[in-house]
Amino acid sequence: MVVIVVLGAIGGFLLHRFALIGCLSLGALLGFLGSNLVFISGIGGFLQQAAHITVVVVCILAACGFIFFYESLVIVLSTAVTGAYAIAIGLDIFAKTGFLEVTHLSFQAKTPRVEQIPGPSWAMMAGVIVLAVLGWAMQTRPSPSGSIPSAKPFVWFWPWGGIPVQSTTWLNQQIRASKGLEVTSV
Repeated sequence: MVVIVVLGAIGGFLLHRFALIGCLSLGALLGFLGSNLVFISGIGGFLQQAAHITVVVVCILAACGFIFFYESLVIVLSTAVTGAYAIAIGLDIFAKTGFLEVTHLSFQAKTPRVEQIPGPSWAMMAGVIVLAVLGWAMQTRPSPSGSIPSAKPFVWFWPWGGIPVQSTTWLNQQIRASKGLEVTSV
């Protein structure tokens, strides 16, 4: 237990100190879980082990490559997919739908064919997708200021986050007034 805590503290320090490593690890996690969802959906049952590993590596490298161009998008997607996956695994441990077993087989490149996957596992996979979309939507929508939304609803789901608006708090208005800038109110 002590070794795990020490290694976790060292890993946390390194990922905090070198943010690019943390971003790359989130990208790699997104690529790995994304490829696993694709394999569970039926494609994995037709692939040999070498092709399975190749697809996983390509997905990981693609997600890690996207982190250099769309950093915030990949971070939001990876946390949404990881959280959705963790919730589904936790629910499956309780409900025993077979999703955990199918996921475990997919990690070992032994994904069963589509007809061999139980129905409740399909529901869990659909739940992962729905939760991931909801997580992405909640992370990218802007927070409303007061009771008035700060952006039109169609902008809430913009992949790179909501359009930032100027704060309308009392303190911000006082600061802007003291600088001789225009004070706006909603």
